[in-house]
Amino acid sequence: MPNYAILRTRKLTSVRDMQVASMHNGRQLNPPNADAERAHLNKHSHENSPIMDRWSQAIEANEIKVRKNAVRGIEVFMGYSPDAEISVEQWNIRTKTWLAETFGSANILQFDLHLDETTPHAQAIIVPITPDGRLTAKHWLGGKGKLAGLQTDFWKSVGEPLGLERGVEGSSRKHIPLAEMHNRLAYVKDSPTPEVEKPPLTGRADYQADLQTKVDKLHKAAMVATAHGYDQRKL
Repeated sequence: MPNYAILRTRKLTSVRDMQVASMHNGRQLNPPNADAERAHLNKHSHENSPIMDRWSQAIEANEIKVRKNAVRGIEVFMGYSPDAEISVEQWNIRTKTWLAETFGSANILQFDLHLDETTPHAQAIIVPITPDGRLTAKHWLGGKGKLAGLQTDFWKSVGEPLGLERGVEGSSRKHIPLAEMHNRLAYVKDSPTPEVEKPPLTGRADYQADLQTKVDKLHKAAMVATAHGYDQRKL
């Protein structure tokens, strides 16, 4: 059975999206399908620095005036089939190199390697600042052609040298990550998206515990929706 290189992207359109993605990827919020006994295998680039502080620094350094409807960030998921027998170290090195060459090393706000789930993968949060100093995700994600190009380039740079195959181009199947299912909630009508306020200066443990509870409820709601015939291809 073939093993594939996997690349997905998601636009982060608000401060809340950025914060939740950062906390999830950095494991301040733990997904139910993660194995706590394998958490020590994960690697995180920024464990104690708030994502929006790093984002603001990048915006200020480029003197960008942010539009109200601007995409704040891009979340990039990079992985491979769980049955693939490849060197995680080599895959991680190639993935980081590709990410820096594609988006620019200065635009990488966070990089997290996750080995505590069934599928080995990494997730990065990118501030989409173009080489000419504009904040626009369209430079990388402007249309299906550009996304397909990213997937092909990722496969050629990372997957093919490690013996992985590229997924079928033009496939109508669309994978919707749980995080995106939670945000969109097109099917789970009675499950509100958790409000993410600015973390308090004190009592952060209680804040994270409360937010974790809300996220866990959304995970369960999304799983119930899937069990009742949720068709991801409709989104």
